[in-house]
Parts: sequence; C-alpha cells; structure tokens
Amino acid sequence: MTASSTRGGGFLVGVIYGLIASTALYLVLCYLFPINLEPAPMESAANGAPVVMDAVSTSAAAPDVSAQPVAPDVSAPALAQPDAGENDSIAVGGAGDSGPAPTVSTQIAGTEAVSEPVVATAPAGVPDIGNSTQETAAPGADSAVPITTAEVASTVTVAAPSELGNGISGPAIEVFATAFTGDTSKPMMAIVLEDTLESSLQPLVDAGVPISFAVPANIENSITAQSIRGAGFEVVALIPEGVSRTEGVAENVARFMQNVPVAVAIMDANTPALMLNRDSMQVVIDTSKSSGLGLITFAKNGELVARSQAEEAGVLFGSALQISDDFQDEELIIQALNQAAFVAGTNDRAIIFAKTRPTTIRALLRWLESARAGQVEIVPVSVVLQRPSN
Repeated sequence: MTASSTRGGGFLVGVIYGLIASTALYLVLCYLFPINLEPAPMESAANGAPVVMDAVSTSAAAPDVSAQPVAPDVSAPALAQPDAGENDSIAVGGAGDSGPAPTVSTQIAGTEAVSEPVVATAPAGVPDIGNSTQETAAPGADSAVPITTAEVASTVTVAAPSELGNGISGPAIEVFATAFTGDTSKPMMAIVLEDTLESSLQPLVDAGVPISFAVPANIENSITAQSIRGAGFEVVALIPEGVSRTEGVAENVARFMQNVPVAVAIMDANTPALMLNRDSMQVVIDTSKSSGLGLITFAKNGELVARSQAEEAGVLFGSALQISDDFQDEELIIQALNQAAFVAGTNDRAIIFAKTRPTTIRALLRWLESARAGQVEIVPVSVVLQRPSN
C-alpha cells in the first residue's frame, strides 16, 4: 500500500512540473516570435475575383501597370501580289541553264539569224511610235520628229533603191545601219517590231534599246521609214502576206524596195513565204542583191535551203523567231524571249519578231530587266546579219 501511494504521488508531481515548463517555454517563444493574427489584405481583380498578392518584398515599389500607355493595335495591310499568270504549255530554261531549252510552242517558230558584230547603240532621238499625234524634237536634231510612224513631214527626200548598191557609201545594209559599239564577246539578239500603233513605244525608247522596225512594204512608206531611220532606228522592209510565189515576184520585190528605200534588209512574209520556195527565193536574191540588202525569213521548213542559196550568192541572210499574235499572257511572251536568248546563246546570234501590242511591250520591258536578257547583247538587226558565222 505504501509503495503504491508513493508511485502515484510522484507521477502527479511530474505532470505538474511538465505543464509549468511547457507554459514557460510557450511564453518565451511568443515573446520572441509574436504572431500577427490579422488577415492579409486582398485585392480584387477587375472581374471581382480575389488577387493573391506577391509575398516577396522589394526595395523599390512596383510600377503601376495600369498607368502604362497601351500600344495601339495596328494591323499591317498585306501587299497585293501581281498575278503573273499560269503557263502549262511552255517551259523554257532560266538564266544559267546549260542544257537545251525545251520547245516553247509550235506558235513560236525560230532559229536564229546570221552575222553581226556586238554593239551598244546610241539612238539619236526617237519618235514615240504609238498612240499620239503630237511632235517632239529629237535630241540633237534640227527638226521635230513625229510621235507616230504615220505622221512624218511629206517633204523628206528619199534615195531610190537603185542608188543604194552603187551609191556613195556602199550597200544598203551598211549605208542605213545605225552606229553601234558593244560587247562582242556576248551572243547577239536583234528585236524587230512591226508597229501596230496600238501602244506607245516611248518606254522602250527611254530604255535605250536598239530596236529595229519592220515597215510594211506593200504601200509607199518612204517618209515613215525615213523618219524612223532619222530617229536612230534601223528599218526593215516587210513583205506583205499573200504575195504570189510564181507571178510577178521580181516586180513585186522591186516595188517593195522602192516603198521602203532606207531599209537594211527585206523581211519575208510569214505565209506564204517567198524565201522558203527555191524558185521565188532565187528571184528575190537576183532582184535585191545589187542594192546590198540583207534577207530575213522565218525559221520553217525550207529555211536551210534558203540560207544555202543566200550564202552561195554572197547575200547576208538571217532567220527569225516569231512571237505569236495569239499570245495574250505576258508570261508566254517572256518565255518566247527566253527561247530566243537561248538560241542566241547556242548559235551566237538570233532575231525575234513581234508586233507592238500592249501586252508585248509590257512583257518586253519586264524581260529586259531579267537575268536572261543580261546574257545577250541587244543589237540592231544589221549587226546580227553581218556577224560572222562560227
């Protein structure tokens, strides 16, 4: 009994001492580490939801975001891309191609032209042959040059073709050629345009391109031809279509020469072509040879025979690629020009023929800025015809 009471009393004493020690420890801790029982401040977002504040303190006050200016919402307009058109029928190699160019189309016939030294023409003032009737003074000229090929002073005196061969300076291809100096290491390409009066040629004139103009020879065009040549461009007498290959060939050719007396060459009609028939070609050679005119036809069946006949007679000869009148897409015309440039690169020379339709002029101006155009030297047609064969 006595031992049991002693053990119970000791237990109670231990509990009391423990409580006293715990209370004292608690008070010391509370004194050293006081507890803030006030609730943390809360912010409400614009939508009413509570926003938890950042518990990390900084030495500087945080900037007031709401006071910062708001950047305007600017949307940049998308630039419209030109519709270059699609072409599924023609594929021509680009600049730097080393392989043969694929066939452009049956609408573009062509090979190239003959002979000519490389050159860089400096035309002496040019008429804006196209859609205007006003006159402008050609640089360095004493008189005004008409804007269109049809409007020229009717008082100009023109030499007859019979005088060309035995004239003062020699054959027509030399007498009426324009001055030209250029890079003779490049392949040469001549651009011959038939003026349809549908589009102004002033942009080409401003670009300083040594174009040659084909003037219809079925009517008296001596004044028009003289005006073009006086403006610094070479002239080609263009044989009209439908001329007979068998009747009156010599008389017709003599008349064509008279109608365009300042021409450097006679250019064949596309259909039917006098120069692609052996008999009529011989008549053309015999009639024009004494005047020293070059001859140009289109590259078709019979072109090689015509070339052989011209070479045997000692007449300068060239064949031309033609841009089809059916081409209404600038991309097709550009590919045709690329094809001509490829031919020039292969044969060292080429001639391309086109009509001055608005689409053709726009495409030509674009092409002249291309890398492919930079691979050839654009020259007057007489330069191509006189370039020695490889």
